[in-house]
Amino acid sequence: MGLGVPALVLPFSSNRFVVAGDAERAGAGPVLDPNGLKPSDVPVALETVWSTAAPNLRALAAAVRARGPRWAAAELLTAMDRQVPGG
Repeated sequence: MGLGVPALVLPFSSNRFVVAGDAERAGAGPVLDPNGLKPSDVPVALETVWSTAAPNLRALAAAVRARGPRWAAAELLTAMDRQVPGG
């Protein structure tokens, strides 16, 4: 997202589905289940990427870059603290 490149996300295991969902909600591109993907799904998905994600990606990329890695680290540590009993 930081580079402003839209993506067709094909998560394949465990937490990747969560990260893929975050990317889709942020507007970086659609998520498809690779286990159910048919060749005919790919052109439609790529059209979706270019029609919905691409126009908004410049602003999204700027927002990601502006926040930077320190913001991301702080958010991650906060989320981890909430999951620790007594945290």
